[in-house]
Amino acid sequence: MTYTIHDTKLHHDGGAHNLEVEVDGEQAVLRFGASFTLRMTEAQIDELRNILYDTSRELSVNQGNRLYAERLAEVEAARDSRLNLAQCSEV
Repeated sequence: MTYTIHDTKLHHDGGAHNLEVEVDGEQAVLRFGASFTLRMTEAQIDELRNILYDTSRELSVNQGNRLYAERLAEVEAARDSRLNLAQCSEV
Protein backbone atom coordinates (compact mmCIF):
# COMPACT_ATOMS: atom_id res chain seq x y z
CA MET A 1 0.00 0.00 0.00
CA THR A 2 1.39 3.40 -1.01
CA TYR A 3 0.31 6.70 0.55
CA THR A 4 1.67 10.23 0.94
CA ILE A 5 2.38 11.44 4.49
CA HIS A 6 4.02 14.80 3.64
CA ASP A 7 3.62 17.16 0.71
CA THR A 8 5.08 20.54 1.53
CA LYS A 9 7.52 23.24 0.47
CA LEU A 10 11.01 23.02 1.92
CA HIS A 11 12.54 26.51 1.96
CA HIS A 12 16.30 26.99 1.64
CA ASP A 13 18.70 29.82 0.82
CA GLY A 14 18.13 29.33 -2.91
CA GLY A 15 14.33 29.32 -2.82
CA ALA A 16 12.06 26.36 -2.17
CA HIS A 17 11.66 22.76 -3.24
CA ASN A 18 8.56 20.69 -3.07
CA LEU A 19 9.16 17.87 -0.58
CA GLU A 20 6.92 14.84 -0.82
CA VAL A 21 7.28 11.79 1.38
CA GLU A 22 5.30 8.68 0.68
CA VAL A 23 5.25 5.31 2.35
CA ASP A 24 5.52 2.41 -0.07
CA GLY A 25 5.27 -0.84 1.86
CA GLU A 26 8.37 -1.07 4.06
CA GLN A 27 10.19 1.84 2.43
CA ALA A 28 9.76 5.58 2.31
CA VAL A 29 10.17 7.57 -0.88
CA LEU A 30 11.42 11.13 -0.42
CA ARG A 31 11.02 13.35 -3.46
CA PHE A 32 12.73 16.74 -3.60
CA GLY A 33 10.90 18.34 -6.50
CA ALA A 34 11.45 16.57 -9.78
CA SER A 35 15.23 16.49 -9.44
CA PHE A 36 16.02 14.10 -6.59
CA THR A 37 14.42 11.01 -5.05
CA LEU A 38 15.52 8.79 -2.16
CA ARG A 39 14.03 5.38 -1.44
CA MET A 40 14.93 4.38 2.11
CA THR A 41 14.18 1.75 4.72
CA GLU A 42 13.20 2.56 8.30
CA ALA A 43 16.80 2.08 9.46
CA GLN A 44 18.10 4.40 6.74
CA ILE A 45 15.47 7.04 7.65
CA ASP A 46 16.59 6.77 11.29
CA GLU A 47 20.22 7.24 10.23
CA LEU A 48 19.30 10.31 8.16
CA ARG A 49 17.29 11.72 11.07
CA ASN A 50 20.30 11.31 13.40
CA ILE A 51 22.58 13.03 10.89
CA LEU A 52 20.16 15.94 10.50
CA TYR A 53 19.68 16.22 14.28
CA ASP A 54 23.45 16.30 14.90
CA THR A 55 23.81 18.94 12.19
CA SER A 56 21.02 21.02 13.74
CA ARG A 57 22.71 20.84 17.15
CA GLU A 58 26.05 21.90 15.65
CA LEU A 59 24.40 24.91 13.98
CA SER A 60 22.80 25.84 17.29
CA VAL A 61 26.15 25.64 19.10
CA ASN A 62 27.78 27.78 16.41
CA GLN A 63 25.05 30.39 16.77
CA GLY A 64 25.42 30.38 20.56
CA ASN A 65 29.19 30.80 20.25
CA ARG A 66 28.74 33.70 17.81
CA LEU A 67 26.20 35.43 20.06
CA TYR A 68 28.47 34.94 23.09
CA ALA A 69 31.45 36.42 21.23
CA GLU A 70 29.37 39.41 20.10
CA ARG A 71 28.11 40.06 23.63
CA LEU A 72 31.59 39.67 25.10
CA ALA A 73 32.93 42.23 22.61
CA GLU A 74 30.15 44.65 23.63
CA VAL A 75 30.94 44.22 27.33
CA GLU A 76 34.67 44.69 26.75
CA ALA A 77 34.05 47.80 24.61
CA ALA A 78 31.82 49.29 27.32
CA ARG A 79 34.47 48.53 29.98
CA ASP A 80 37.20 50.09 27.86
CA SER A 81 35.03 53.15 27.29
CA ARG A 82 34.45 53.54 31.04
CA LEU A 83 38.18 53.16 31.71
CA ASN A 84 39.03 55.79 29.10
CA LEU A 85 36.42 58.15 30.54
CA ALA A 86 37.78 57.64 34.06
CA GLN A 87 41.35 58.30 32.88
CA CYS A 88 40.27 61.48 31.07
CA SER A 89 38.48 62.80 34.16
CA GLU A 90 41.63 62.29 36.26
CA VAL A 91 43.56 64.66 34.05
